Amino acid sequence: MRRALVTFAAGDEFEGLLDLSLPGLEEYADLHGYDILTAPPRLLTRPPSWGKITRLLSALERYDEALWVDCDVVCLDPAVDVADELGDAWQAISRHRTREGEIPSCGLWYVRQSMQPVLEAIWRLDRYTDHPWWEQAALHQLLGYGGRPVERQRETALFAHTCWLDPEWHAISLEYPGGLVYPDGDTPERPRFVHAAPGSPPAVRARMMRDLLERQPVTHG
Repeated sequence: MRRALVTFAAGDEFEGLLDLSLPGLEEYADLHGYDILTAPPRLLTRPPSWGKITRLLSALERYDEALWVDCDVVCLDPAVDVADELGDAWQAISRHRTREGEIPSCGLWYVRQSMQPVLEAIWRLDRYTDHPWWEQAALHQLLGYGGRPVERQRETALFAHTCWLDPEWHAISLEYPGGLVYPDGDTPERPRFVHAAPGSPPAVRARMMRDLLERQPVTHG
């Protein structure tokens, strides 16, 4: 079984975020046998977030499975491998209940080779190219989500083959808390991965990432 952990940063400010997150991601990858891939797409013809689709497709040409992690996500507890959660699912992601509805999130996203046609279908949904959620909005459609607020509207094959991760796998730390409700009503006490202030300016995310790492440092080596 060959597996890759995939991430990248586009632009100097986001490269600074990756500098903060990479040591923890490398520790996780070393511990669980992932190759780590950080090269950005050669050509960005869409907003950078779409690049995770092309990078995952590229990874799945060489690897059996791939874990995508956004560059502003820090690993605080690498002890357990998210791959152990999947069973026979095609993919594993989290979902967050927000003021905008129930949002499946691609910030931490595990995919198997069975997801190649799905990733290609996401890319073809180019009407979402400039949507505020980019490729995530296309994924929502294939999962059967839609509307405002966002909610599950119909059954789909992809939904049936999705592993929904517990909040500890992709906790959200917001600049202005209060807009996020976890499925069990509580913020995870000991999250494994934390997404630092998604949607906030890079400087805010960097500050929050440093704070998270200082309060709960990873143990390298």
